[in-house]
Amino acid sequence: MELSLTYYREGSREGEEEAVRIMARRLLAQTITPRDLTEWAYKFISWDGTPLADELIALDNAYEYADAVHDGQPYTSTATADIDAEVIGEARRLVGNAAESS
Repeated sequence: MELSLTYYREGSREGEEEAVRIMARRLLAQTITPRDLTEWAYKFISWDGTPLADELIALDNAYEYADAVHDGQPYTSTATADIDAEVIGEARRLVGNAAESS
């Protein structure tokens, strides 16, 4: 049975780009949080991977900065609301770019 799935070689740029878009779709479907997406990009794509993930990785650094400013003390969710909004905007851009290139 043919599934018409695209095969991406392990570690390929194309595979990384598709993974970034899949994770962006998961965020937009609200199955992961904005922070989950940026942490995933930082851990699995890294600065050495596809430039498509660069903004997500930079936003993960912004979350880390917000944590450092609060020095581990509890803070309200509004402290990261602007970062969350930027991550959601970036996810929309990534998913939109995929739709435009299809």
